[in-house]
Amino acid sequence: MPDNTLTRIAAELGGHGKPVQWQDGNTLISRAPFGALQVHVEAEGLTMRLEAGTEAQLQMLRESFLHFLDHAVDGVSGQVVWSGHRFRLTTPPNFRLVTVRGVDRSFPSWYRVHMHGEDMAPYGRDGMHFRLLLPPEGRVPDWPIGADVRQSVGAGSISRRSSTTTAATSLHGSSARR
Repeated sequence: MPDNTLTRIAAELGGHGKPVQWQDGNTLISRAPFGALQVHVEAEGLTMRLEAGTEAQLQMLRESFLHFLDHAVDGVSGQVVWSGHRFRLTTPPNFRLVTVRGVDRSFPSWYRVHMHGEDMAPYGRDGMHFRLLLPPEGRVPDWPIGADVRQSVGAGSISRRSSTTTAATSLHGSSARR
């Protein structure tokens, strides 16, 4: 990993409007309304700690962090080894099977999608951004499964990061200093 990996992560977070605080020059902390992230530089790489109020929020935090990490150092998220909270082999906590009731096009690249489904209350409070997982026509849906892996297991043509964690993880490699 590049020597300035931590600075790159901070720049990615800041560039997306996420608050970043530095602690002791070797640790950055970012807090969101639903959770917190701490990234610390060690001799063998990075150690990250993610915390959130619910499993679904933790999943969202984890996926977001992996996205920022890949933007900071291309492809490095594949080296992350998560430890801590273990997830069930079931659909990810933020997965909902819904019926689309209508779509309004507000702007050329922005749509408001009206949906109906079970357990949608969390999205009424926190809002949501989502991805539609649509199988090819004539193919039976193969929904993602949250597991103790970096990415959800699921539809071969659907690549999606979806499992979550709470505790620490280590990313080993060459120096990751600020």
